[in-house]
Amino acid sequence: MAFEKEPPAEGPEPEPTLLEVVEKAGRQIGTALVVGAAFIAVAIYARPGPPRYQAFSAGAELVRIDTRSGAMIACGGGQCYNVHKMGEHIARQAPTLPSLPTPAAPAAVPAIPAPAAPAAPSAPTAPAAPASR
Repeated sequence: MAFEKEPPAEGPEPEPTLLEVVEKAGRQIGTALVVGAAFIAVAIYARPGPPRYQAFSAGAELVRIDTRSGAMIACGGGQCYNVHKMGEHIARQAPTLPSLPTPAAPAAVPAIPAPAAPAAPSAPTAPAAPASR
């Protein structure tokens, strides 16, 4: 003989207790906070922003700038080096170069003497005698 379940009573449902109401409200508020935080995190992460790195070439060197931290790295000739580290300050105006000393006046160059006048042609002479054999 199998035991059969009794059909549920067709009466009104019992009213929830205060503890059940508070627990249900706490779960709903907690779930809403987690879902809302997830939406905000996705919106912040997926928003378009400026590129993080910019690069340009200067002659035979390549320079990369991190736009968030300001660090600059230059590479050329198979070597890379830090040009500007994060946290360093860059002057708005380049420092002025020291003035160069005035060049000395050039020394006087001695004059080159004038070429001598060509000598007057001499009188014609007799042809030389043939050599004997």
